[in-house]
Amino acid sequence: MSGGLNEGNQDGAAGHGAVVVLHTGQDWAMKSGIGIYSASAREPVRFVQESNARLVLLADTALELSPAIRAVCPEILIIGRKWFQYQDIPLDPQLAYSKGESVAFQLPFQQFPTVDVWQSYNEYLTNDSSPQEWHTAAQFELGFTRRMHQLGKQSCVLNIAVGNGTAIQLETFRDTLQEADFLGYHAYTAPDGQVDLWHTERFSLWVEAYRSRGWRFPPIILTETGPY
Repeated sequence: MSGGLNEGNQDGAAGHGAVVVLHTGQDWAMKSGIGIYSASAREPVRFVQESNARLVLLADTALELSPAIRAVCPEILIIGRKWFQYQDIPLDPQLAYSKGESVAFQLPFQQFPTVDVWQSYNEYLTNDSSPQEWHTAAQFELGFTRRMHQLGKQSCVLNIAVGNGTAIQLETFRDTLQEADFLGYHAYTAPDGQVDLWHTERFSLWVEAYRSRGWRFPPIILTETGPY
């Protein structure tokens, strides 16, 4: 997330990245937020409080800030992002489901109980992923989501890289997206800030495909955003 609170901001004024929730009702409702990538960034808790952010994404090294952020911003949505050493998701649907449950249990939800939403794997599916990989990934995220719910937490699934994921590929996630709380997408713009449908706003194509069939599509969190 370009411009997020990171180690590069330790000695200067804190910047912020836009983590945005897009609700998929009749109209888009946008809530701006902040991404923090290091607890050593300059006064991150005060920055979150003064920004009036509605949500904040905390990477591994910033998760320790969650209790302090909750204390000063009791209504804020806190999203946790743990770095995983990626392992291939089994192509067997049942094993993929179990893998999702296992990943959920690896999250430090007991250590950081003030985190509301947890991400699973990050940028693991692309346009070139096979139909079978998309199918088993849907089972992986379903297992992850259901285990998160059993633990009293919410899920943010997919977290897909900008420009990836076709409407047809996303159709394989129909059952998963009936239960997942959020879908994560990385919506980067061109260096000149230009926004285009095929990359930055690709998620709108997915939403329209689901709406046209009467299917539920969860709120979208732009878990990374900024210029390329």
